[in-house]
Amino acid sequence: MPDTLTYTVRLDAPGPPRPHEALHASFYEALTRVSPELSENIHQAPVVPFALELGPQDDREIKFRVHSLQDEVTEALLAAWALGEPLTRRGEVTVHGELSAVARDRWNFEELLEPLQRRPVRVDVQFTTVTAFKHNGAVVRWPSPQLMWGGLAQRWSRFGPDMAGVDYDQIRLFRLQLRDTEILLHRHHGRVHIPAFTGAASYELSAKASHALALLRFGARVGVGTQTGYGFGRIEIGEVRPISLERRRVKPANETDA
Repeated sequence: MPDTLTYTVRLDAPGPPRPHEALHASFYEALTRVSPELSENIHQAPVVPFALELGPQDDREIKFRVHSLQDEVTEALLAAWALGEPLTRRGEVTVHGELSAVARDRWNFEELLEPLQRRPVRVDVQFTTVTAFKHNGAVVRWPSPQLMWGGLAQRWSRFGPDMAGVDYDQIRLFRLQLRDTEILLHRHHGRVHIPAFTGAASYELSAKASHALALLRFGARVGVGTQTGYGFGRIEIGEVRPISLERRRVKPANETDA
């Protein structure tokens, strides 16, 4: 059953300059302490069963969430990260402070299915962190319906219950307002620059795309695109409004009101 674990770290020194990388490293360190096999399997998996979400932070504390799609991941984190301890990687502190609070929120896939979309709608999506997609091995700065919903459907089918597929031709990209940026990661062989974007998009979903909104709600939990394990690809769902199928009749130029 999926879980969202919300952690608070009380700082005793300035926070890390790259918190996404520090938390990602500490996550795998925690899994390895409990189950090296689980950590390695997730590290090598093409579709990972978790996502990180960096929350509010200031000089005193950092909040972050782990969205877990497997009980094994949840239980490993609860066992490895004890309150009062620092976050570490290979014995070195990654975030100078101690875990001061944890909250567990259990949720299920079925609740994301309701209310089921039964009519055409237009939905606004905000990309609240830098986001990128991959297609045929290449990085893409374009939130097309195929990339957005295709990735979410793959993740849902791997960890969730059976659900009817979504016809991407029934989803239309209506409006885009994007800004190019990049994801910068520091690896042992040097810096990695991944082309990415932030911004907003609007999509039109036909009545036949009945599970498209459910997948989008799923994306608001686990993120979209690549590098969600670092906290990238976070989205917020904005207004969902019906689309009228009725078209006003255009009055001929020579027609007058009675």
